[in-house]
Amino acid sequence: MIKNIIKKQMKKAGFVRTLEMENKKLKVQIKNLEIENLKVTEDNIKITEDNIKILKENEKFRTVPDFGGLKLTLKGKEGYLFLVNDSNNEIRQHFDQSYINDFDPIYFTEIFKRKKEYCKNKNIEYFFFIVPDKSYICRELLPFDIKLIKRNYDLIKQLVPDFSEKLGPSCYWSTDSHIHYLGGKKLSYYILNYINNNFEKEDFNKLIEEQMIINSQKWPSDLVSLDNWSYSEEERLKYINEETVILVNTYRKDLKDNLPEKFKFVGIRETEYYLNENAFINLKVLIFRDSSTNLFKEILSGYFKEMLLYWDHWQFNKELIDWYKPDIILEIRTERFLEGMEIMSKRENEDIN
Repeated sequence: MIKNIIKKQMKKAGFVRTLEMENKKLKVQIKNLEIENLKVTEDNIKITEDNIKILKENEKFRTVPDFGGLKLTLKGKEGYLFLVNDSNNEIRQHFDQSYINDFDPIYFTEIFKRKKEYCKNKNIEYFFFIVPDKSYICRELLPFDIKLIKRNYDLIKQLVPDFSEKLGPSCYWSTDSHIHYLGGKKLSYYILNYINNNFEKEDFNKLIEEQMIINSQKWPSDLVSLDNWSYSEEERLKYINEETVILVNTYRKDLKDNLPEKFKFVGIRETEYYLNENAFINLKVLIFRDSSTNLFKEILSGYFKEMLLYWDHWQFNKELIDWYKPDIILEIRTERFLEGMEIMSKRENEDIN
């Protein structure tokens, strides 16, 4: 009964994040407390009430509208759609003063340095890159006045490069949450030039000209899917089937059948493995990736002779590294996924050394 009272109090306060997360952020006495395992005592009830009071006070400082009535799609200006109410709270983490970001730069720095040292001991180069969030790059097209801008990235900018100033709204689909192929093409150059500063724009353009085929097709945008769409079906029909340019590498050969069975999938996510005999450089790359990597993997496969793309969910898979023996490892993350990174990775990465 008391559990139900607490849950009703939480709902009334208007927060959807778990009590475990809020207690950590608000520095209350009970850490890592989960509602499902809550031991009901008068002290716990008092702490819950105190949290609700603090959260209500935080709402006074809210600097974005409450989009709680929507699903995952938010209509912006000039036909642009944005991701909202996602598990990483992309819009709130960038623009809402009342939102307490769930990113631990100290933990990130520790893990980053351990990965770097681990790779150095195996003669592997290691780099971490972010794909800037659509809401940040296209912020002028959001449907509300921006009162402040904040980025988890700013807390780690000494470790990780940022190419957001090289990108603009034209680099992102208007109806999808991701960067598109031409935006991925632009970002790919800056990633490759960062890895190898002798790789010039002329080299890049030659790679594109010799290895890429450009096609045009309708794109099944995630923000207009029935599961994500927040508005009427009549409005949805106006946005579906955005025309897009697709880049396809004509030289890459699929080697996924050569993968050991245990590396072929991570959950439902399929591992990709390619060989390109005409690649710019004779190197093996392992890419720990998410969905954004789909939009520039064709170009990266033109640069590296062998490329393995592993959907790792922040798991630094040492067994895979030992089997594949890469020359270089890239972690490429969509910026919003820095939020909650510690929760996703802590258990998996405890033994990196």
